[in-house]
Amino acid sequence: MHSVKRNTNATSPEARVASSYYPVVSWIYIQDPLMDVQMTVVPDRAQGGSSNKKGSIELMLHRRIFDDDGLGVSEQLNDRGEDGAGIIVTGKHQLLFATLAQSPILICDCALSQVYRPIVMFSLEPMYDVRRKQHSELNPLFPPEAHLLTLEIVSTGEILLRLEHNRLPKAVNVSVSDLLSTYILTDLRETLLGGNEYHEVPQRFSWQRTTRQKNTVLKAAEVAEGSPLPLNVLITLNPGQIRTFLGQQQRLTYMDG
Repeated sequence: MHSVKRNTNATSPEARVASSYYPVVSWIYIQDPLMDVQMTVVPDRAQGGSSNKKGSIELMLHRRIFDDDGLGVSEQLNDRGEDGAGIIVTGKHQLLFATLAQSPILICDCALSQVYRPIVMFSLEPMYDVRRKQHSELNPLFPPEAHLLTLEIVSTGEILLRLEHNRLPKAVNVSVSDLLSTYILTDLRETLLGGNEYHEVPQRFSWQRTTRQKNTVLKAAEVAEGSPLPLNVLITLNPGQIRTFLGQQQRLTYMDG
């Protein structure tokens, strides 16, 4: 995890507190190493976060002022709704208490559950056999350290697969052959993060630095990356890594007996 840490500026002890707020898009937390405890707040949307006092957390749900505060905006901040009154901000915060070792795993799972919340659907027609309406394409043996970030059919008819390692601290292997329950992915080739170009196509340059002299030219050596993947393959994900692939899909057939 990469976080913005609260630091004390000892060079100007008489300076006014900046009250700086930073974007909190996933979570904000404080730790007590002596008690081995971490308190984490996971919001359901991006908000401003700060810690103006030691051991405190502050979240700005909505900023509304009727006069210019002289902090660079040069105007009042008074957003109004359709009825002309000030807008009302609603939301949810999940509060987690855990040890320092447990917190990274818990907050990652909690943040993902906020993004991928179940969609409540309604129907005017009666649903008699609910069991047929329930299906999970992801194999139950999918490792918990990995996250299936993207699985979709792109305009070329290929399958775009994007896997993420969202836990620490060691690498994890994901079996592509056993990824789905009714389909198998074949002919996978690694691409750049956006999925728009194969990994080995871009020409990376490793600059060989030499002593600077008059009319000296720095030459570059091309470095090729990536290669087509075989049918049965384990994809290795390092902590914090996202890997993207393009490939084909085939429906699995099962034989009785």
